[in-house]
Amino acid sequence: MRENFFEEVEEHFEYMWYHLEENEQTCLAAIAESRDLDRKLNFLARKLARRGFLIKDDGTYKIFSECFRNLMLSDIMQRIIMVLHYAVDK
Repeated sequence: MRENFFEEVEEHFEYMWYHLEENEQTCLAAIAESRDLDRKLNFLARKLARRGFLIKDDGTYKIFSECFRNLMLSDIMQRIIMVLHYAVDK
């Protein structure tokens, strides 16, 4: 069932993720990785929560969907791998 859901929303989630500003992606990544937020990221987190990207649970921000979180983290890992390959090739 979860796979069916992801298949249905994957295209929409990718669109949402790729159309965020870089600083918004950075903020969501920090939250997905449970990092502490500085003042600037906290401001962005409130903005992203108002837009529905985050929910607040016991005073802690969380990504609105586990599927969206997984898509984000997968994209981030692919970018890291590309950078590492580029660095090794130089």
